[in-house]
Amino acid sequence: MFKRVLISILALLVISSLLVPYKVEAAKKKVAIMPFEDGSLKKWWTWEWEVGKGVSDMFVTSMVKQGRFSVIEREQLEKILAEQKLGLSGFVDASTAASVGKILGVNYIITGKITEFSCQTKKMSGGELGKKIFGKALGSAEVEQTVGSCSIDARMIDTTTAEIVSAETGKGDKKETGVSFSAGILEGMSFTGSDFENTILGQAIREACSNLAAAFCEAVGQSGEIVKVKSDSLVYIDLIKEDGVKVGARFMVQRPGEEMEIKGKIIREMEDIGVIEVTAVREHYSEAKVISKEAVGRIQEGDQIVGIKKK
Repeated sequence: MFKRVLISILALLVISSLLVPYKVEAAKKKVAIMPFEDGSLKKWWTWEWEVGKGVSDMFVTSMVKQGRFSVIEREQLEKILAEQKLGLSGFVDASTAASVGKILGVNYIITGKITEFSCQTKKMSGGELGKKIFGKALGSAEVEQTVGSCSIDARMIDTTTAEIVSAETGKGDKKETGVSFSAGILEGMSFTGSDFENTILGQAIREACSNLAAAFCEAVGQSGEIVKVKSDSLVYIDLIKEDGVKVGARFMVQRPGEEMEIKGKIIREMEDIGVIEVTAVREHYSEAKVISKEAVGRIQEGDQIVGIKKK
């Protein structure tokens, strides 16, 4: 009797586990971030400091926090580049970056240049400082104000088409009154260490990196794929509430087109199938109606979707 009950319970557990709904996870777009170029910066430090690599490492963290991309580790990036006898940084041309991106197996490659990287203390009169902060003078005594600034120009390149899909600038500025700055305090600090990130310059860089990452995510738009074609006019996509998708959001359905050889280069552009609009956001998927007449009956499971920004 006990064996029969136990077998029945186990059978129910197995059946119930098969009935538990699940979310088909969307594969995140892969991106490689090249060490940023820093050659044009005016050097105000006296020690060996790989500023380009350091800032790009902080940018990697900001991109990962956005949760939209799978970012390959710098160690893996450097290993592959070394194997291919390549050393890339800064603003390489789009076609070269795309070729490297294909070797790395990523969808996008980001190259960039640091255009501002500074931290300095200025002496200001109480009157001048007061007017800037409160709109009125605070006396004539001198007050020290330290300002950290960072600016990064970067481009995101599609490795399939060699197209620059987005060119953005990330800026960060931090100010602190009553604190003086000496470059020597930064010597020996790691860019990704908490000691450096707590400095005024570290905070400015973090702000610039966060702004740059957010700008790229907004420019590229949400992306996912069609997981089920319910009918000619209704499809399911793999984006849910946690992905930030909302009812009314529109996506362009795409799939890779035919390969073309142009001037010795193989080009493969994405083919636009049509537009869909989210009508319901479920726990494990979202429903979308097909609103482009030309897309009715043409959408397939596995087709990619890219968010359309509202004008």
